[in-house]
Amino acid sequence: MPEDKSLIRTWHGSFLSRTTDLPISFILGGNIINGIPDTWQTTSHRRRIDANISEIVFEGTDSKTGLHVRVECYEYHDYPVMEWEVWFTNKGNEPTPVLSDIRVMDGTIKGHSPVLDHCNGDFYSAEGYSPQQTTLNSGDVVSFAPNGGRPCDGAFPYYRVVFDDGGISISIGWPAQWVARYEGLPE
Repeated sequence: MPEDKSLIRTWHGSFLSRTTDLPISFILGGNIINGIPDTWQTTSHRRRIDANISEIVFEGTDSKTGLHVRVECYEYHDYPVMEWEVWFTNKGNEPTPVLSDIRVMDGTIKGHSPVLDHCNGDFYSAEGYSPQQTTLNSGDVVSFAPNGGRPCDGAFPYYRVVFDDGGISISIGWPAQWVARYEGLPE
C-alpha cells in the first residue's frame, strides 16, 4: 500500500481548521457538544515548533458553566501524522455540570472497501495480542473497550483502517478506561 500523505492532509484540513469543526464531542449537562461552539469565546493560534512540527491550539470557554476546552494539535510536516490532546478545565465558580461521553476523535474518514486491522489485547493467555482484521461493510459497527479500566485488558488501543487506496493509523493514548467504535458507511 502506498504512503498517502494527501489522505491525512485532506482529512485533518477538514477537521482542524475551525473550532466548530474539531473532531471532538461530549455531553455537558445533558447537551451534546460537537467541536467547540463559536459562542464559547473561541480562539486559535498556530506556531511552528521546529522545522517539522507545527502546533495549533484551539480554546473556548462556556460563559454559562465556566467549562474551558483546550485542544492541542500537532502536525508533522515530514510524516503524514497528526496528534491532539483535549483538556477540560472548570474556570467557573460553581461545579461544572456532568461531563460525559467524551470523544476526542468523533469524525468520518472516507474511503472504499475499509478493513480494520486490530488485535485483541492482553487477557492473560497465549492468544493475547493476536492480530485480527474486520471488514467494515455498510452498517457494521465494531466496538472495543478494555476490561476494568486496565488499558489493554481484552482490547488494544492501536488501529489501522485500510482502504483500497490508502489507510490511516489511529492510536489512543489513554492509561485507563477508553472506548473505540468504528462504523461502516455506505459507499
